[in-house]
Amino acid sequence: MTETTQAPTTGKSKLSEAAYLVLGLIMMPFAFLISPKFVIQSFKDGNRETLSAPETRSRITFETINKTPSQIRLNDVRELVCELVDDHDWLTLSDLIQDWDQARAAAPDGTRLSRYALTVVCEAVSDGVIEGNVCHPLDIPYIPDETAHYFEGVASNHPTCYPLAAICAYLRICQGWTGRGSEYAQYVSIDSWGVMERHFKRAIWLLEPHDAKQLDAPLLASVRFDLLAFLPNAETLVHQYYNDWSTLDPADQEPHHCYGFMLLPRWFGSYTLLEDAAQKAYAATHNITDAAAYATLYLAALPLEIGLALHLDLDLFLNGVSDLVHQSGNDPAVLAYLVQETPMSFCVPLRSGLTREEKTQIRDMAKTVDTFCHHLTRTRMTAIHPDSWQDGVDEALDYISEGLIAEMAEGHRFLMGPHGIEIVQNDPPSLG
Repeated sequence: MTETTQAPTTGKSKLSEAAYLVLGLIMMPFAFLISPKFVIQSFKDGNRETLSAPETRSRITFETINKTPSQIRLNDVRELVCELVDDHDWLTLSDLIQDWDQARAAAPDGTRLSRYALTVVCEAVSDGVIEGNVCHPLDIPYIPDETAHYFEGVASNHPTCYPLAAICAYLRICQGWTGRGSEYAQYVSIDSWGVMERHFKRAIWLLEPHDAKQLDAPLLASVRFDLLAFLPNAETLVHQYYNDWSTLDPADQEPHHCYGFMLLPRWFGSYTLLEDAAQKAYAATHNITDAAAYATLYLAALPLEIGLALHLDLDLFLNGVSDLVHQSGNDPAVLAYLVQETPMSFCVPLRSGLTREEKTQIRDMAKTVDTFCHHLTRTRMTAIHPDSWQDGVDEALDYISEGLIAEMAEGHRFLMGPHGIEIVQNDPPSLG
């Protein structure tokens, strides 16, 4: 058996770092804040064998990868964009982003390069970031007024370069969120709401000359969608803005995710409205990404509204989760995120407002989901990406062991390769 190589760990949250890359999501829900570690720990503390133990670790051969192909691609994009920002080469930057946008260019996991580059620019010109909070889970770049004014001057000199307008609008959106603060809506002061309103109105004005559909520009549609958090008539615009964005790039999962988040009852939707939207998304995209869009809408909302589980088509949802892994090219980070967080989305909180029968129904669904995720791991995991697991390789092996209880009891050995995790009767060949 070959020795495995484990990537060095960092002090940064591994799970949240991996989550940022998954599907190119911008508004990541709070599932990653609730670690499934307690489930794995309870398994590890029992009498069952686990492949992470020194005496049984030799029974599985696998590879670890420090960075997935998607992370490598996005890191290359980040370096290129930051270099252009340092050089103040705004026209080349605009042309590059426009080329990516027009081509729907993406990392292997589906992250759109144009949208990713937009966020990199804002981070690069910021004065640090404001830590994410309950109202805006991701960190928000802090943008000084002079920076926003400077970029608007650049954009005004190049009025046909729509990526520059998108950058200016996104900078204003960041300013709006940081000006609003991290409080729940009912506790935000009038002055803070005023700051957010001023910046969002400026962003709207900056985007007005550029029609996303006429320019065939999903990037513009995505930035316009970001404005819904404050628009007074957002409950009527959310469907139009989503349709415009997803129609321009139907293979992209981010429109579906952002739409699912906005269709929470606390925003502009309801339980039945979300199911209707998910079915429509499936009908519109199933010839392109199978059932992935259906699952994506629910994955955006389930961790925040468990009652939604009572309305979904579980078989279609699980097919969609499988399709998300397939669409990513079996990316180990995507797989790790989904098999950990999807079961957590079906956990019933102590105070859920559900009846006893409803809680029982969702818990039964949770068992099916858990079994499915172990099957997905067994058939799709080709390598371990340590940073996608809070405790690295050991936690991944503990999770794998949960799905191989019967085989481990029979003394089998395992090989993780291009076809997932397979049983081997003899010493497996070297992967190195």
